[in-house]
Amino acid sequence: MMGPPLFAILVTIGALLEPNYDWVRQTISQLVWGSTGWLQTFAFILFALCLAMLAGGLSWHWRGKSTRWLSFGLMLLAFSFLLIACFPTDHPGVRTAIGIWHQQVTRGAILLFVLCTMLSPVLLWRDICWRDLSIAGVIVAAITLSMALGWDWFPAEWLKNWKGLYERLMLIPAFLWLELISSRLWKRSCPEKRSSDRDRFG
Repeated sequence: MMGPPLFAILVTIGALLEPNYDWVRQTISQLVWGSTGWLQTFAFILFALCLAMLAGGLSWHWRGKSTRWLSFGLMLLAFSFLLIACFPTDHPGVRTAIGIWHQQVTRGAILLFVLCTMLSPVLLWRDICWRDLSIAGVIVAAITLSMALGWDWFPAEWLKNWKGLYERLMLIPAFLWLELISSRLWKRSCPEKRSSDRDRFG
């Protein structure tokens, strides 16, 4: 899946082209108010499209199985990223209805991703070709949920100095999980079957 690396590249370019942007203090969404804000919007839209393609691929691979619930969750997550792109965050010092909507959709996207990763171990365990990714789902769900709760629990005065860095660290396990799922789908590989084939054919 090219979504996570393309998203990271685009927002990094946008941050580098903004001399006054502080990637440690400022969130990715705040890039929208710079001269290269269109890059941030494009990154969200592109990531949403890649997520939708991944969800479609998983739905096709698991057609007729209960694991299609994971595909449905990822499709909703893709839609939420489109909404985040359409409703930009507030400019610093300003509070608007659109900005509040942006915050709520962002929170919903985080919760939805946590639900997808928590659901994935149960569903993936049923398919021997995907069973080894169940542990990764548990770990990513725990990390993402802990950091999401920390976003609200940490003192606001402390978090405002690290909000951008904190957000980027929270995205790392999520992106890695998506890459694991998409690479397995791309390869259509099964470690158990490969080992049995080696044993069978020498």
